[in-house]
Amino acid sequence: MDESSIADEVKQCIAGFTGISTEILKDETSLFHDLGMDGDDAHDFMQEFASRFQVDLTHFVFSDYFGAETAIHPLTLLTGVLGLSAAQQFKRLEIKCLIKAAMQGHFLR
Repeated sequence: MDESSIADEVKQCIAGFTGISTEILKDETSLFHDLGMDGDDAHDFMQEFASRFQVDLTHFVFSDYFGAETAIHPLTLLTGVLGLSAAQQFKRLEIKCLIKAAMQGHFLR
């Protein structure tokens, strides 16, 4: 499969999971920052992605990109009071990174 075909398949995978049209998914779209994917939903998506594209998640650090599934936690409230957003806490996992991982079979460290 060439990169364009893989990119289309990755976007279809995301669209199928989120219900968001592939038309608005760009290579720079971030799963957490732009699509709001987090917690158990993000975990389930990453497992589905890894299975579908045979990607090894051994070196993928989930907590770098997504938060845990939790109820409102006092630290979450404190970050809001201090003016820090959740988006500032996590790296951007953009669709182009997923495309690259699908092509290589793993995430870079």
